[in-house]
Amino acid sequence: MADLEKTIIQIRETLERSYPLLLKQCGITESGDMGRAFPGSEGLREQILPIVQADEKQLGIKEAREKFVQEASFTTLNRLVGLKAMEARGLLERTYVTKSIDTGGKSEAHYLYLSRNPQARSEPGQGINNVLREIFQELSQELPQLYNGSRYGFLPRPNDTVTVIDLINSIDPEKWLKDDIIGWIYQYYQEAEKARIYAEISAKKKVDSSYKLVSVTQFYTEDYIVKYILDNTLGRYWLEMHPESPLRNSLKYYDTTVPVKSRDKKPVEEITVMDPACGSGHFLLYAMDLLHQMYLDSGHTEDIPRKIVENNLFGLDIDDRAIQLTALSLYLKAKNLSRKTKLTRSNLYALSMDHFDESDLMISMGLSDLTNPVIRNLMETLTSLKKLNMIGSLFRMKPAGKKKKIEKTAVLMEASTDRSMDRLIQKMVNTIEEKLPVQADAVSALLNSDYAKQFNAIRLLLSEYDVVVTNPPYRDSGTLSEDMKTFLKEYYPDSKSDMYSAFIEKCLDLTGERGFLGMVTMQSFMFISSHEKLRKLLLEEARISSLVHLGPRAFRSIGGEIVNTVMFAIERGNGHLETSFHSVKDLDYGEKVRTISETLAGRVPERAYTLNQSEFKKIPGYPFVHWISDRIRELFKKYKPLMKYANVSHGLSTCNNDRFLRFWWEVKQEDISLDYKSDRKKWVPYAKGGPYNKWYGNLWWVVDWEDDGKEIKQSIVEKFPYLKGNYSFVVTNESDYFREGLTYTLTTSSGPTYRQMPINHIFDVKGSAIFPIMGSDWEFLSVLTSKLFSYMSLSIRPNVDFQVGDLKTIPIPEPSTLGSKAISAAEIRDLLGGLSSHSPLSTLNSVTLSSLARDCIELKKELYSFHVMERDFKHDPLSWGLKELREEGGQVRVKDALKKFFIHKAELEARLLINEAVNDELVFKLYGLLPEDLTLSDVITQSGLLGSLTEDAPSALNEGRVHDLGRRTQDGSSDLYAAVLEVLESEGIPVGAYPRRELTEKEREKLRKLYLKHRHDRGSGKSEAITGMEFGIVEELAGALKVSPVTVAEELSKIDALPEEAVKDVLSEHIQALTLDILREDNDGIVSLSTDSAEPSLPTRIVKKWRALGIGDTYNEVENLLGKKLEEYLLKDFFKDHSKRFMNRPIIWHLVSDKGSVNFFVLHHIWCYDRMLLLKSKYLSHVKMTLENTLATETDEKKRAKLMERMEELERLAISLDELSDGCYLPEIDGGVAKNIAPLQKKGLLKYNPLSTKLVDKMLKVEW
Repeated sequence: MADLEKTIIQIRETLERSYPLLLKQCGITESGDMGRAFPGSEGLREQILPIVQADEKQLGIKEAREKFVQEASFTTLNRLVGLKAMEARGLLERTYVTKSIDTGGKSEAHYLYLSRNPQARSEPGQGINNVLREIFQELSQELPQLYNGSRYGFLPRPNDTVTVIDLINSIDPEKWLKDDIIGWIYQYYQEAEKARIYAEISAKKKVDSSYKLVSVTQFYTEDYIVKYILDNTLGRYWLEMHPESPLRNSLKYYDTTVPVKSRDKKPVEEITVMDPACGSGHFLLYAMDLLHQMYLDSGHTEDIPRKIVENNLFGLDIDDRAIQLTALSLYLKAKNLSRKTKLTRSNLYALSMDHFDESDLMISMGLSDLTNPVIRNLMETLTSLKKLNMIGSLFRMKPAGKKKKIEKTAVLMEASTDRSMDRLIQKMVNTIEEKLPVQADAVSALLNSDYAKQFNAIRLLLSEYDVVVTNPPYRDSGTLSEDMKTFLKEYYPDSKSDMYSAFIEKCLDLTGERGFLGMVTMQSFMFISSHEKLRKLLLEEARISSLVHLGPRAFRSIGGEIVNTVMFAIERGNGHLETSFHSVKDLDYGEKVRTISETLAGRVPERAYTLNQSEFKKIPGYPFVHWISDRIRELFKKYKPLMKYANVSHGLSTCNNDRFLRFWWEVKQEDISLDYKSDRKKWVPYAKGGPYNKWYGNLWWVVDWEDDGKEIKQSIVEKFPYLKGNYSFVVTNESDYFREGLTYTLTTSSGPTYRQMPINHIFDVKGSAIFPIMGSDWEFLSVLTSKLFSYMSLSIRPNVDFQVGDLKTIPIPEPSTLGSKAISAAEIRDLLGGLSSHSPLSTLNSVTLSSLARDCIELKKELYSFHVMERDFKHDPLSWGLKELREEGGQVRVKDALKKFFIHKAELEARLLINEAVNDELVFKLYGLLPEDLTLSDVITQSGLLGSLTEDAPSALNEGRVHDLGRRTQDGSSDLYAAVLEVLESEGIPVGAYPRRELTEKEREKLRKLYLKHRHDRGSGKSEAITGMEFGIVEELAGALKVSPVTVAEELSKIDALPEEAVKDVLSEHIQALTLDILREDNDGIVSLSTDSAEPSLPTRIVKKWRALGIGDTYNEVENLLGKKLEEYLLKDFFKDHSKRFMNRPIIWHLVSDKGSVNFFVLHHIWCYDRMLLLKSKYLSHVKMTLENTLATETDEKKRAKLMERMEELERLAISLDELSDGCYLPEIDGGVAKNIAPLQKKGLLKYNPLSTKLVDKMLKVEW
């Protein structure tokens, strides 16, 4: 049987090809109305033309035609799908879609039609459309939304109808019996359009139509989510009235950990359930199941489905097609529950009044005095109805959500004594509906018919419900149209940053007192500062009954880590009972679904948290951090926030980084400032965030600050004229530039990281700075770099961008106490073992936070000194190792030099990791979470963690035991140090706290395998980033074996083999360093890779360098380790490796002819117009002359042919260079690598393309 998704896409393509042809038959083309139809289509034209003209008034003819095609296509699919689903359930007397051999390969109805009308056999489609129209008319009484409710309900051309029916019949018959078939059809139909619109959003286009909004915000809600939400809203609502109801046994996802309450009984017929963004009706379908049981509980037996649809269920959506499917789904469900039921009406409406003219209606009612604030407010509200197709259920009275009283006026007599603004609007809607002018023309009559339906929908939006449930649209306001952003800002100021958060607020409005609200949304509203007012509103006006933190991978159709979600049930009204929280955010989809029902049943206590929601108010900004313990939460009350002791400064935003920022290696080193106040040089070092990196580093950028940033400031003033010359709104905190301080990266997956910012730096808005007012920079850095501080930071804002405002609120002890915690030098020596002789800390009387920070920074600098693109670079690893061997006087061998480097690097890493563990221990003590007489190692041992973390035992962290220990401690039943364990569970145990010990042979073998497989640029998830390379193998190995990093370093020194991939990375770095030296030493910065040049080739010069390093003629050892000959590496791999190492801003460029036979390396720093001419006149000419001389003496025809091909290839290269020189290509160093290399990449002159196509096109257009 056919795949459902592929089949639905095929149906869509068929229909969207058919309807444009149908419109053309009616004389309606993209250029306008032809004034007449094709012969035989005159009647159809009379019906379709008013519809297109109504849309044309607002959209234009092209978009009106597209809308007709889109709406008619989906309506036809819905209608045919409805028939098929009914047939599968035996709800129709005969089949209309399903075909049978017994009826001549036709449906039963079609077979009978042809028996009565044999002449139809010669018509297109054999009369199929007439057959369908008959059943559509018959079904329109019970399903008006689908079979009578759409003005786009026209069938396609008959042959296309047959094609669509055949495709529908190709779907597995079993699928048509499932309740969710309709929802998945709706989802799949949107997929192609969704991808197209997402591409537009990526290209910075706005979501500016309801069609786009529907496409990018519609996701079919997973069954387990629907059931959780309704079990804990509608189900709980009923059980609070009827605690003994057998309904409880049907609620698989009912949260048993929520305290039981009671409420006054209410007749089941009066219980109302609203889904204001109902899509294809998944929530309403399951609600119908629950309500059916409630009716049975209450003793009802007759016509229950009709009562539910008419009395209990309410649904709204901006997509009429979705409403059609919801109506169909409810109809099928009702018929499944009772074949005899007859549906006479429902409460389902599509929201759209885009042609609405509020002015005429107001004037016709005598409401034209806009000086009256009531009338003016009413006018503004009615004006917003024009946007109903975008704002949908977010429609509300202005001012947003406020029940303000008003004075009666003569013109509003019909408002009676009702002084509620919302109630007034409802009465005014009734009046407007009664007084709608009757228009004679077909277009106006059509629109007025639509208005009547919409006013009924508006009444629903001004009512309250017992239960409100929905999966709202998710769309950041930055991607919405300006009109939509303005609406959110004016009507939802407390939740304007995303549509889903505005829906939370609106749904709370729709929920009656003590009613329940259930939703699945993005998790960001729980944490980010822009939603603080929304959180405050929820805490003040509602009680979170149950919440499940889903995290990523909650939907099968949404992969990856980006979409993090949460589902919850909220009771409207103030309550002080505890809230039940459950976390499954770390699990994959399948495991997530399996675990949720278990934790809700109370069988997975380590995933459940119980908390009074008032506790959220203890942390500034009220983040819903439900998982942290009282001990951690109390730190926010015990200590003052960071902003009391340090200035946290936003930095510079150049507003044009391509123009004003460079990597330090792109510019002349003599133009980089060392002390701007005295040297006034153009390029100033710039701290700009970067990847996860602690203590020191990420100092790769420089900024154009010539004349105190004159050009940057001028550019900002020109770009933002509304600033009226006040550039300080963007060039912020200029007085703090060049100060020594701390900087940090906020947006990393592992949380914020902090580093030293040396003196004479400007800092970026993304790499903002911290300037302690009291205490030393080093002490602050140690605290900020600790696992405890990281845990508190992520508690405020997990998995989302950490902001400066968040950082300011993290508690920190009094600065005068920061230096009070220390360990002795003897303790450090004991931790470091044989490495202590290399550590300056071992010579101190005591080791404080300050001395730890200083040593960590120096260790990072030494590690950076081996990386060619770091400003701290001194020597590449191989050159350093060879030098060390020469100084020792032993034999100089490449393998020995490499091993020396790897051992040295491991020892540096081990020292750093020991320091970090000691730092974490001192910070825990500083915050009062760890007694003075205990170490972190003691805690690990006493908690039982060490015993369970041996080679053959499971990890307590994996088992969730750390959390369990923490819980028991808080309950007073254990004296373990719960807060410390809580932090370790989240942030990981610092491997420096593991003991030094002998490894077993099994462990040694494991260490050896892991070590020999690692890459030099590979690290664990939280390893420190060094440009394109990372280090972290010692941390990875120590963590895997639960042993001290010192033990790891000692064991690595005993391994005789080398890690193959890591060696290749190191040798690549080595060759890059040598090549840079060679190009810098060369007179003109141009070096050939072949021997037919006038000068020694690059391979020849590298071999010469190797001899100087002591390798002699044994450099084939380097080639063996590299895995290829030097010439081959330089030709095939060098430029790609170099580009990646230098963050796609390479300073060595590999220029190549189109067939690859002519190759030159040039140095960016001296590349200019004259060098390009020199390349042609000197180097290419010499190659040409060499080829000509060879050709003159060569007699072999095949060889001559190859020489001629090379000559032609050389000529094409010369022509390309001529075209560049004639085309105003004037590279200059301060323009940067991207701008200077883009024309070469566009011409195809590079061995590898370092820039994206988008960036190349951008650079070719810049005018700076």
